[in-house]
Amino acid sequence: MRQTNIVLAKNSLLEAIANTFSEKPDLDLFVHKFNRLPARFRTSKRWYDNPHTLLGVLAEYHVNQRISRFAARIKNVTYLNRKAQTRTYRFIVNYTGAITVLSRSRGQTPPQYKTIGDYDALFVADGLPTIVESKLKGAPSKGCQRVNSIINKDRNKLFHPLKEYFGKSPALYAGKFGFIIVTYPANLNPKAPVHHKFREDNGLLVPFYADRDKFYDDVLRILPRLKR
Repeated sequence: MRQTNIVLAKNSLLEAIANTFSEKPDLDLFVHKFNRLPARFRTSKRWYDNPHTLLGVLAEYHVNQRISRFAARIKNVTYLNRKAQTRTYRFIVNYTGAITVLSRSRGQTPPQYKTIGDYDALFVADGLPTIVESKLKGAPSKGCQRVNSIINKDRNKLFHPLKEYFGKSPALYAGKFGFIIVTYPANLNPKAPVHHKFREDNGLLVPFYADRDKFYDDVLRILPRLKR
């Protein structure tokens, strides 16, 4: 892993929220929310031709729906403003609650932006800015590899947009952030050095409610109920 000055942290509220990510997604509510989206969103990804793509979408929706439950009753759980931006970055909230990060190109008038990444969820728990990454789609044989890849990603690069945004307020706490990864139980190995080190550094690895085959079966059951 590259050297980084980003320090990970956690607190009891963050751990309580993370634990709910292991619960089964509310599939009925997802269908209801999905069917209320404008047609251009419902048809843009060809869900019916490739339902595997819904695994990632439902995962994003699931974690954000669990966070919103806490935010509705606990004032210490908050989200970014939907128009959040800095001199360099813009943060765009999509229909699942995930965040797309845009970077401003230098020397262009008017300003031009390009997409540089995304966070499956982004929230603040007791003053601790936190990102969530879900690793639930793609080939099962590469599940551990994808988890290790996000753990080993350069954290200076991963968190720089947030460091610039939260650095304007006391919420930054000297560069500390929460980091949660949600994935299938089979992708987690407590004895793996990279997983052990991530937990030791205060990162949270959360096992999903089921394996990939069970989750995919659940997605197939709701597919006929989604509007085309």
